[in-house]
Amino acid sequence: MESIALHSTLEATGAMIALFMAAALLQIRSGDKWRVFPSAAGFIAMGLLDAFHAAAMPGQGFVLLHSMAVLMGGLLFSLVWLPARVFDHAATWRRWMPPVVAAVAVFILVARGVFPAMLRDGRFTTAALAMNVLGGLLFIAYAVRLSISLRAGDIEGYLLFGTAALFGAAGVVFRYSSVWEPTWWFWHVLRLGAYTMAFLYIYREYLGLVASLSVANHRQQRALAELERSNAELEQFANAASHDLQEPLRMVTSNVQLLATRYEGRLDEDADDFVKYALDGAARMRAIIDDLLAYSRAGARGQVLKWTDAQVILDKALANLQVAIEESGATITSSAMPFIAVDASQILQVFQNLIGNAIKFHGSKPPDIRVDAVLGDDTWTFSVADNGLGISPQHFDRIFMMFQRLHGRTEYPGSGIGLAISRKIVEGHGGRMWLESRPGEGSTFFFSLPTEGAEPIEYQSRQDS
Repeated sequence: MESIALHSTLEATGAMIALFMAAALLQIRSGDKWRVFPSAAGFIAMGLLDAFHAAAMPGQGFVLLHSMAVLMGGLLFSLVWLPARVFDHAATWRRWMPPVVAAVAVFILVARGVFPAMLRDGRFTTAALAMNVLGGLLFIAYAVRLSISLRAGDIEGYLLFGTAALFGAAGVVFRYSSVWEPTWWFWHVLRLGAYTMAFLYIYREYLGLVASLSVANHRQQRALAELERSNAELEQFANAASHDLQEPLRMVTSNVQLLATRYEGRLDEDADDFVKYALDGAARMRAIIDDLLAYSRAGARGQVLKWTDAQVILDKALANLQVAIEESGATITSSAMPFIAVDASQILQVFQNLIGNAIKFHGSKPPDIRVDAVLGDDTWTFSVADNGLGISPQHFDRIFMMFQRLHGRTEYPGSGIGLAISRKIVEGHGGRMWLESRPGEGSTFFFSLPTEGAEPIEYQSRQDS
């Protein structure tokens, strides 16, 4: 019984290493696919059949499962001799090879009664010996093929070579063994050596993964630091540019206003029109500069996020839009609003932009606007739906770009930057913004915000407020 327990432990350990090895090989996205996929297939077959073998009691099925593990493993490993182009369709191999090999292994387990006898009078039959020796020779064939292409420094290649060579030697030595005798344990030691090499392969892959993640993390930290520096410089530039542009613009505006005051009606009509055009252009330029400055500051995370009642933010947005609401006869309803971790002033701007657009682009009917909030797995999704003009899907991306308008300035006022600012604010909070719409059927703008993000101590429940 002690021998059986030791044997089961060895085989179960080997099976686990084989399956881990197959998983490690299937994760390789570059390199020699011709040696990766045959090895992975062989390890899957051996892992499953050795696991079944470890759980079986001594007898015909016990020997059959081991013999089939050796034969199938060697047969699949020997596919390495196929032309390399056979393995070019990596996605197909990754998708279909594991389930196909697993299905064959399960079939062998279920239908093991149809195979030839493996034991007779306590000794291995010719069929058992032939299966193991053939499997061993096929493993050796894999090792020979691999040795042809091994390069200096290819540690993984040498580990695969050693693993296959030891499996091959174990299969051949099986020819001279009997159950539970020293020769039986000798080829088990050879297989244990093969699995040890496979474990070293997995360990090297793990170290490589840790190293690559460390390098990637370092690069990400450097990129984030560079991005923060770039954003800070951009904001400084925007502030400086705004100030430097505003000053000469004020001078131009004031002088043109003086012309209008002193000489309006004293020159011809064309001159009066030219002065009006100049004043209108200066006003538009001032609005563009202000919008650019607002966009550069949108989404900035300099302030600490605080738990805020979204209903309070929505009420402030509606109060700011009160004149437009009354003039348009808009009806605005909303569901219960949650507490969210945000910069309240920025989210106020988002609500105000979306609702303001719903009022502005209402068409012939009075605006009917609905604001909702829905809890997802880790986000709150807000929506602003209207019955307005609607937007063609081909313009969905365009409307989020700066200064992109779908209507002329004479039809609807505005600079066309509100949605760009809103999306930048939402993305700065770790969320995203999108819409659903059809021309003539209204629009629904959505934006998501994380359910967490502020210090818990700042949270105050709605019941306590």
